[in-house]
Amino acid sequence: MKKMSKSRLAEEASANLLGPNPVIGLNTKSILRTLKDMAFKSITNPRAVAKHQVNLIKSLAQITRGQSELAAPKGDKRFADAAWSDNALYKASLQAYLALTRELDGWVEDLGMEQIDEDRAKFVTSLFSEAIAPSNWFTNPSSLKRALETGGKSWAKGIMNLLNDLKNNGGLPKQFDPEGFEVGKNIGCTKGKVIFRNPVIEVIQYNPQSEKVYSRPLLMIPPQINKFYAFDLAPGRSMVEFLLKEGIQVFIVSWFNPSKSESVWDLETYVTALEEGMEVILNVSGSKNMNVWGACSGGITLATTLAYLTAKDAYCVNAFSLTVAMLDMSDAADTSAGLFSDDTSIEIARENSHRKGVLKGNEMATVFSWMRPNDLIWNYWVNNYLHGNKPPKYDILFWNGDTTNLPASLHSDFLDLFKYNLLTKKGGFKIGGYSIDLSQIKGDMHFVAGITDHITPWKVCYKSVDLFKSAKPTFVLTNRGHIQTIVNPIGNPKGKYYVNQSNGYIPDKSDDWLAGSTEVQGSCWSHYSAWLKKRSGRIKKAPIKLGNAKYPPMYDAPGEYVFG
Repeated sequence: MKKMSKSRLAEEASANLLGPNPVIGLNTKSILRTLKDMAFKSITNPRAVAKHQVNLIKSLAQITRGQSELAAPKGDKRFADAAWSDNALYKASLQAYLALTRELDGWVEDLGMEQIDEDRAKFVTSLFSEAIAPSNWFTNPSSLKRALETGGKSWAKGIMNLLNDLKNNGGLPKQFDPEGFEVGKNIGCTKGKVIFRNPVIEVIQYNPQSEKVYSRPLLMIPPQINKFYAFDLAPGRSMVEFLLKEGIQVFIVSWFNPSKSESVWDLETYVTALEEGMEVILNVSGSKNMNVWGACSGGITLATTLAYLTAKDAYCVNAFSLTVAMLDMSDAADTSAGLFSDDTSIEIARENSHRKGVLKGNEMATVFSWMRPNDLIWNYWVNNYLHGNKPPKYDILFWNGDTTNLPASLHSDFLDLFKYNLLTKKGGFKIGGYSIDLSQIKGDMHFVAGITDHITPWKVCYKSVDLFKSAKPTFVLTNRGHIQTIVNPIGNPKGKYYVNQSNGYIPDKSDDWLAGSTEVQGSCWSHYSAWLKKRSGRIKKAPIKLGNAKYPPMYDAPGEYVFG
């Protein structure tokens, strides 16, 4: 049972990881400004405050008399223990908590704020209400049972875990147990060679895993935040491995982890470094063009690169794929990452990274944990401290904790793309003097989004497809979240996806697309592989050696940059 509990904890956490994200973040000034707005609205609307105070008092009176019918929402795992409904004291504490949270939400709704301000206020109040949940106390019934079963040892272990995290983890509970994971050994371990590197990227070519391969290579472009091996996890959970077995020649980019000395690296730095790597791949593979795939911020970088190559008449791509990539930012404020995306917050984020030279990955991970505290903080608080358990061992969580930094100038460019929605504007910005216009990019396009993704919501991703006026789109929707849309191995019994495709046309509205879609059981990897193989050229004998005379293998995958 303990093993199942940890597995469920890890799966829930991975489903809610923010991973590689829009990088506005959350700052104290934004929180304080929201609290100030709430206070002002409360002063000018005292009836709303009084109304919910009275409602709370009435609810508490009903609870005291045993007349309340309040119950935890179905599926709220915090209160799954039977004691929350069977024991009078526990039931009363739960109902009091539910009454308080209900009136807090009602109070915010009655303040008459603009919708975005109301959403921010609800987020701020949720930080408080989620923190004081009775499930987070040592009197949690499952915690008490565990303590009785272990003679109090679980609490002793929990206190030691807490003290260790206060000392070594910034006071937050650890989300994963790193023991047993070693990059290049049992994670990120598909065989290959680094055949090229410049200051920004390493290019890895993987060993073929089939006797024959398709002649047109695939280049995979991960986000600049986090390490590339999310796409090469353990055997059986590696997208790289899967595509190799399908006969695809796979190359991948591994980004250098920048420090303050690389603060001037901007989007143009990354695009031109990627262009250089693409030239190497064409030279090594002997192909006139390639297929490319990018995810999240790597998708933004890829789309910009394609527009840049198109503008300078150097386009070398046959077909391209984007996964959980948000390019049209017009509805980005509706995402959890864009909740505090006003001009002031954006400029605060820009100022902070310029002062430090980089946006530090570990600091960003901490901020984003507070964007989903129930999933990424309080679940672990209960597991690690109240139950005295170690955090789960899980490859995705290990990868998510292996953060990288973002150069201040690249961060600033991403903020401008977000603030001014530049990718929707023809010539909204330039790379190397060339105007960026996504509408001019040609070729077949494969776009994947996740229906439960709260970082790059699928409807926002769907809207982004329309930016590629000259491309022929295929859109696929998985039943997964942000990271799990990418890490979506074959054989998952819960996996399914939706397709709705007819001759390169998709409806204008996302709801119309979904209404006419077909549900398919299985992993979207299979759909992508079938789509990709049709666009990967002729079949030939797999190369015996990696690299070539001009670009000989330098060292084994996963390379050196991944350890930076």
